[in-house]
Amino acid sequence: LNDCGLLGTFAEIGVFKASFSQTILEYWRGKKLLLIDPYRRYDEATYRDSTQLEDQDAVYAEAQRNVARFGKRAEFMRMESLEAAKLVPDLSLCGIFIDGNHSFEATSQDVSAWFPKVMHGGLFSGHDCYCRQKDTNSDALAAVLDFCEKVDCRPHITWCNSWWHIKT
Repeated sequence: LNDCGLLGTFAEIGVFKASFSQTILEYWRGKKLLLIDPYRRYDEATYRDSTQLEDQDAVYAEAQRNVARFGKRAEFMRMESLEAAKLVPDLSLCGIFIDGNHSFEATSQDVSAWFPKVMHGGLFSGHDCYCRQKDTNSDALAAVLDFCEKVDCRPHITWCNSWWHIKT
């Protein structure tokens, strides 16, 4: 992000305890990181993830403590991804990292809602792109590939199950 001059506002969807947020804020010289997570429990049919086993208010408090040293550069939006997307203007983000609900439907909705928010030349990325393995709760890769085919972009897949694309 630094090397590409992407130093404006970046959004992270699905923050949990803000471990990755800390890394971003520590190394990235950008203006602001939006940390978007509803911090609420869902039934297993809606969101199957081990993060749901923890008290969400306590997780939120820990996330806030973890990024407190970055001050106003870290801005929490404690709400659903699609709610937050409505509040962010199109083409206003230098990048986004989507790591929320990994179901096909939820990931499809996230990538569709957030792609317009990323400026041209910005980073469109996310996590948990497994190949429909029985031992994962993720169908994000299928959703990302389906979306990228519709908008004619080619995502890159990393060794750590992340994906990324520079928006043209």
